[in-house]
Amino acid sequence: MATYSLSIYRITVNRRNEPDKLLPLDCLDNDVDLLSVIDGMLTRWHSERYHHSTSPYNGPLRDRRVARIRQNADGSFSHHRLGRYISGIVESGSYGTEESIINTDSGEVRHRKQKDEAQMVPFYFCFHIPANSKSGYLVLERIGNNGIFTMMSEAIGQEVMCKVSYRSVIKTEPFVIDDILNNNISLIIDPRKVFLRGVKHSAFSGGLPLETLAGNSVSAEIVLSVSPQHTSPIRSLLLDLIGRYRKRQPLVVDNIECSDVAFQVKIGNKTRKVSVARLDMLGTCMDVTYKVEIENNGYPSYESLHREACRLLSM
Repeated sequence: MATYSLSIYRITVNRRNEPDKLLPLDCLDNDVDLLSVIDGMLTRWHSERYHHSTSPYNGPLRDRRVARIRQNADGSFSHHRLGRYISGIVESGSYGTEESIINTDSGEVRHRKQKDEAQMVPFYFCFHIPANSKSGYLVLERIGNNGIFTMMSEAIGQEVMCKVSYRSVIKTEPFVIDDILNNNISLIIDPRKVFLRGVKHSAFSGGLPLETLAGNSVSAEIVLSVSPQHTSPIRSLLLDLIGRYRKRQPLVVDNIECSDVAFQVKIGNKTRKVSVARLDMLGTCMDVTYKVEIENNGYPSYESLHREACRLLSM
């Protein structure tokens, strides 16, 4: 069964080489409004296609994707602006490879997807850029482990560079909401392992053999097995470590100091590894699998996703 979730991100714009100097998003250089810049980009996606790809340095292109705004059966586009909000559906798909599309009952090949063809999957998005604010917000849908964050953040960055100023740098970063964080922690079950990361050599009596090669820079990862029955203590430990991390206090487990602590647990029906240093893995993502309505195409409806996104933005 597919799972559906909504993740929230914070949008800021700063001067290049001045990361702490944030600009009001509705009044950037030349009085440009970021919301209008984004609206113009998405309007072009009605008729144009945005291409995104990743590649290692001087290596072959990987993960080539194409995106556009979905056109509905009545000819309208799933792109809505209301006040300081823009929401809709972006269709995105990978291309560059060939695959067979078969009938699942008979096994008959119905179509051979070519390298210049893409299977377009619909993903919900919502931008909220308040007036007179230096922070805006973006909500994006994820289907399983698939989403459009990288593609969307890259596209916005290019748009700001071209339409605003090369001196302006836009950042789109995970935004942790405590209510989501605490709710996801309450859903943790079946803990299996605890990973103590960045443990210094001084934690080991007698030191490590590698100390002679690397000196005091030697560190290690300790893996502790946990009984699945210890769910409550693991939740309490995670909350305590999060509090320490936010106060910039040392992370200590069983008198062992480390740079980060991760936990292998189940949240709902999914096994995940959650890290104290990466709170965005827990505090930015809201599962909506059982709260959305599925349309005839097998994907959640825009209306039900928008309802849940508004609830997320109100937290």
